[in-house]
Amino acid sequence: MIEWISSWLLVQPALAHCPLCTAAAGTGLAVTRFYGLDDAAVGLWLGAFAVSGASWMSRILKVGKEIVAAASVILTLLTLWVAGVLGNPAYSVFGVDRIVLGLIAGSLLAFYVPMMKKRIPYQSLVVTVSILIAATVVLWLI
Repeated sequence: MIEWISSWLLVQPALAHCPLCTAAAGTGLAVTRFYGLDDAAVGLWLGAFAVSGASWMSRILKVGKEIVAAASVILTLLTLWVAGVLGNPAYSVFGVDRIVLGLIAGSLLAFYVPMMKKRIPYQSLVVTVSILIAATVVLWLI
């Protein structure tokens, strides 16, 4: 009986940002790559995925969300550069790779949209994914 009571008193809070957001961003990333959409659209979802995963890590590491999100985006860019994905002039706009532009836009969206005042359940997920889908459609059309 004492163990049961102490287990309720010692319950730790969940170390998650929003598993649904991370899963949605990962799915969006996979779908854009699978259907061969533009690198800017892929970068949009890649940036959202990097920031969403960084939000989880910031709580585990007990470090500011901004620092971990920035480190995640920088490490993602470094990985793309080492893999040879960046640097092709055919895939750039004004000298900047389209995937980098998308990654920055997706990172900013995933970082700031969940901070909006919540009025309905799962609002941050619905609004973030809706904005990312709308931005993907816009990038697909141009």
